[in-house]
Amino acid sequence: MKKWKCVLAAVGLVGLLAGCGGGDGGTADSTNEASSSSADASKPLAGQTLKVAMSPNFVPFESAELNDKGETEVVGFDVDLMDQLAKDMGFKYEIIETEFKGLIGELQSGRADLIISGMTATEERAKSVDFSDPYFYTKTGVIFPKDREIKTVEDMKGKKIAVSFGTNYEKQAQSMGAEVTPFDSGAAVLQDLYNGRVDGAMMDATKAAIESEKNPDYSYIIFSDEELGITGDNTFNIAFQKDSELTADFNTYINQYREDGTMDDIASRWMGEKFIEENKKK
Repeated sequence: MKKWKCVLAAVGLVGLLAGCGGGDGGTADSTNEASSSSADASKPLAGQTLKVAMSPNFVPFESAELNDKGETEVVGFDVDLMDQLAKDMGFKYEIIETEFKGLIGELQSGRADLIISGMTATEERAKSVDFSDPYFYTKTGVIFPKDREIKTVEDMKGKKIAVSFGTNYEKQAQSMGAEVTPFDSGAAVLQDLYNGRVDGAMMDATKAAIESEKNPDYSYIIFSDEELGITGDNTFNIAFQKDSELTADFNTYINQYREDGTMDDIASRWMGEKFIEENKKK
């Protein structure tokens, strides 16, 4: 099975922002609904409506943006993937917004049927939820002011690094000897960085690259899985309730999309064609 990994080193990211609307933030009562095609009994989830927990503060995967009507809607890679799944599997869905640290709680309480929000499958989380097969292969990035110069893991020691609370980045930064400042949302992480209160911010490499493109006084570095001590794949996965029958159905389509190019097409909308071409070389 083809794996396209999120390796962004030396990628110019031309057109990266063209489609972009973290991951963490939002309000628990805000919802958004996307409809599938008309019910088709041949589709595995025909006629069902699913509640999808999401933290829409993680560009380019999910973010709350104003549309041309002045209305707030959630957009991004994960939303486009859910739209495609809804169309092909026959369901409708409603987005349940909450902070990243509260996502699993929404699932365990039954208020949500699944989570898609740039969440990595870890052994600890797998004690509480079931995970789909990977839909995205990711890397860890750090964005920092150009005058701070972070080039190696050693350079992270003693640095003040902002992260989103409850994410893998919090643990990764701690393991590198950084002085970690956790925040409830990705927006707060960036605000602290741009206000000069920290030396850098750790996040998904794609997001770090986007922010660096928007802010020429900032640079970014990507740490390899080996440097971070990560064994196995560093991925984003959809989370389901324990023993959910949805897991197998979603895996069928996720793997199909990775094989037939659908996942690449979705990624290109939010990260640019050059991103896809670079990753096909890996």
